[in-house]
Amino acid sequence: MKEKVKEHFHDLKQALKKIEKSMEDLRVADIKSTYLVVKSFWLSLVAVFIAGFLIDFFHDVGGNAYTVLDEKTAQLLELVFKWIE
Repeated sequence: MKEKVKEHFHDLKQALKKIEKSMEDLRVADIKSTYLVVKSFWLSLVAVFIAGFLIDFFHDVGGNAYTVLDEKTAQLLELVFKWIE
C-alpha cells in the first residue's frame, strides 16, 4: 500500500510539473501576443499622425505653391506680351 501511495504521489508530482510548464508557456505566449498588439497599435497611431501631418503640410504648402506659381506665370506672360508688342 505504501508503494502504491508513493507511485501515485510521484505521478501527481509529474502531472503538476506538466501543468506548471503549460501555465508558464501560456503566460509567455500571452506576453508575446500582448507585446505585438501594443506595438501594432503604437505603429498604427504613429502612421495616422504622420499621414495627417503630411496631408496638412502638403495642403498648406500646395496651396501656397499654387498661388506663387500662378502669380509668377501671370508676371511672365505679361512680360512676354509686353515684349511682343
